[in-house]
Amino acid sequence: MNPTDASTIVLLDDNLLSSSGLMTALKRAGYRVVLLYEARDAPARASAAAPRAILVNLASLAWNATALVRNLKAEPGLAGVPIVGFAGHKEVERIAAAREAGCDHVAANSAIAADPAAVLRRLLERTS
Repeated sequence: MNPTDASTIVLLDDNLLSSSGLMTALKRAGYRVVLLYEARDAPARASAAAPRAILVNLASLAWNATALVRNLKAEPGLAGVPIVGFAGHKEVERIAAAREAGCDHVAANSAIAADPAAVLRRLLERTS
C-alpha cells in the first residue's frame, strides 16, 4: 500500500512524548494522523475519523487496553478496520489479552518506534 492518498490513522496514546514521534513518522510517510489521548468516547471519535487503521498503546495506564480494543471492535463504523496494539515485548499477558480482545496485530514498542509506517504497511497488505 502506498499511503500517498493520505490514509487516516487513529493513534490512541496518552504518552505525548512517544505519540509526537509516532505522529511525525507517520505524517512523513503520507498518513493523516488523528491523535486520541483519552479512551472516553474513543470508539465513536475513531469512527468519525474513518481510519484505515488504528494504533493503540496497550501499556497506557489511562485506560484498560483490553476493554478499549473490544469497544473499538464493537463500534459499527469501525467494522473491518485493523487494530495494531503496541507494548513492551516482555508484556506477554498484556499482549495475549489484546489479541483475545480482537487486536489484529501486536508490535513491540521498538518496532513501532523504529518504523511505524512499515508495521502498518505489512498489516494493511495482509488485510487488504
